[in-house]
Amino acid sequence: RFCGSDGPNSVEITSRRGLKIWFRSDRRLNDVGFTCTATVAGTVVTQPPVVTNPPSGRCVCGKANRGTRIVGGQTTEVNEYPWQVALVSRGSNGVYCGGSLINDRWVLTAAHCTQSGVSQVLLGNHLQSQTDSAERRINVKRVVDHPSYNSRTLDNDFSLLELTTPLNLDSVDPEIRPVCLPTASNPSQYENVPSVVSGWGTTSAGGNQPNALRDATVTTMSNSQCSQSYGGGAILNSMICAASPGKDSCQGDSGGPLVRNVGGYFRQTGVVSWGSGCADSRFPGVYSRVTNAINWITSTSSSGTTCAPP
Repeated sequence: RFCGSDGPNSVEITSRRGLKIWFRSDRRLNDVGFTCTATVAGTVVTQPPVVTNPPSGRCVCGKANRGTRIVGGQTTEVNEYPWQVALVSRGSNGVYCGGSLINDRWVLTAAHCTQSGVSQVLLGNHLQSQTDSAERRINVKRVVDHPSYNSRTLDNDFSLLELTTPLNLDSVDPEIRPVCLPTASNPSQYENVPSVVSGWGTTSAGGNQPNALRDATVTTMSNSQCSQSYGGGAILNSMICAASPGKDSCQGDSGGPLVRNVGGYFRQTGVVSWGSGCADSRFPGVYSRVTNAINWITSTSSSGTTCAPP
């Protein structure tokens, strides 16, 4: 027990039952207060905070290169979605999965796209049949699947690709620009809203892939509504569904972005994951819910430099 100026100094206590510290005042005098510092050594390991490099000076995220075109089930403008990434085999322009650029070093895609490895990605491309002027072909240094990815249920169907060469987003043309990530504070704000999905996937189940990048506007929904279509516990918390009459993602779109326009710029809400058929009115498209994995995404990709919304 200590009182007044008679206080503890460098007191060491060994106990496995914990330590309680009380401060009791008789309330007779007002004074400047007191300080007490207690530290624990040898039993608690504190994880360092995740440090994300701050936004760089001039680059912006989520800004589309769009004129007056109305979005929905058709060919996009050239480099309209500058965060769109194509996963390709070495030396080929044939797109087998999509992805999205989230900072200068990392691409977000679906884990089911990476199980056989990923060698290269294309950024700034529009047509599969040719090399576009803004196109960048970059090797993939590392593939990081979500630690809770389940290949059977497609739970947490996320993968991050680290590029061998980081992009200088302050100097590259606007044909290459990252998408903004969502906030995790209120995931429900991304339900029941129009969203855009883009990719080089087939335009019908079992059909051919288009030459040019296409997009479609779909509307997201709650998981309870989506479960009415799929049933059997297929729709998990790591998923979000979206649908629109005659519009959907399809084969080859996997890993690509589902984005929402938020005040003139786009945040990514989903990653194309799975579904029953394509544009089947009975079955919505199923996407991996980005807000559900946002902490893993930001911590894993923290070596990259982010861009701020416009």
